[in-house]
Amino acid sequence: MLRPTAAGQNRFTALRQFELLACDTTARRNPNPTCDPANAAGWKLVLRSERDAFPGVNPRPIVPDTQLRMWDISRTSATHVLFRVLNNQCTGQTSFQGEQDNDPQFTTDCRENSPGQTITQERDTAVRAAEVQLLTSIPKVKGAEELKPDEHGRDHDDDHDH
Repeated sequence: MLRPTAAGQNRFTALRQFELLACDTTARRNPNPTCDPANAAGWKLVLRSERDAFPGVNPRPIVPDTQLRMWDISRTSATHVLFRVLNNQCTGQTSFQGEQDNDPQFTTDCRENSPGQTITQERDTAVRAAEVQLLTSIPKVKGAEELKPDEHGRDHDDDHDH
């Protein structure tokens, strides 16, 4: 089957679940001294996200579900980090799979429906993540005040209504 060179970007190809692995080329007796990602030796799992790290429910994932999240990991020394996708929204949420309606003209299974594509590409082979940031400490900005979380755990500024 021919596949397009770039997957169509829609909410079903957004990241849902992932792993982070670390490797250190300076570590003594590293069985993978170049931290080659094709070689599992020397890589240590430092984070496996929840199954719904970036959640989404029917009828489709919405933008706030697929945006910024933060995780804490234990102190880790690494010269290389491997970001491994485990599921996108389509493969990680079975309620997006299968027929969603009784309209035979349109396929609603996220694995088969590729809007805007002339060549079908199954959604279980496409994923997108915009950015991964790894911080060595909690960032501090000079002159900024710390935001206090509300009763729902969201940060807010006491001086401004949102």
